[in-house]
Amino acid sequence: MRLALSLLLLSLFSFCAISQEVAYTKDGRMGTKCFPEYQGSKTGICTVSIIQLALTPEKYHGKIVRVKGTLLMRHEVTGIKSGDHKIWIQTDNLEKYSKLDSKRVQVQGVFNALSFGHGGMWDGSIENPTEVRFIASL
Repeated sequence: MRLALSLLLLSLFSFCAISQEVAYTKDGRMGTKCFPEYQGSKTGICTVSIIQLALTPEKYHGKIVRVKGTLLMRHEVTGIKSGDHKIWIQTDNLEKYSKLDSKRVQVQGVFNALSFGHGGMWDGSIENPTEVRFIASL
């Protein structure tokens, strides 16, 4: 009886500890985190596609990510897109990036899988980007 009670308490404690560390996305998924060192990164930055962020956001939540796509810098439309997928860019510096509207760019910042931008219509957000720069098209 003591063994059963001990196992029950241990499993409850383990579940509580795990559930506080793992981020849940809007559709209830959870998962592993991005490991930039496996990509060869020495800086801790995950280089991913917008599609990867949109389809498996739980892997990148809270991580510094670098993505490439078309920048959208208009009133209430501030983000980066690739195909049908869009990532909101949370910034107070719209004027700084407005000259890059509709241009191909690289954006770097912390990804938030639980923030869906204006109107909740985005696949996550990059908050306070540390880099937004023009890149030549392929």
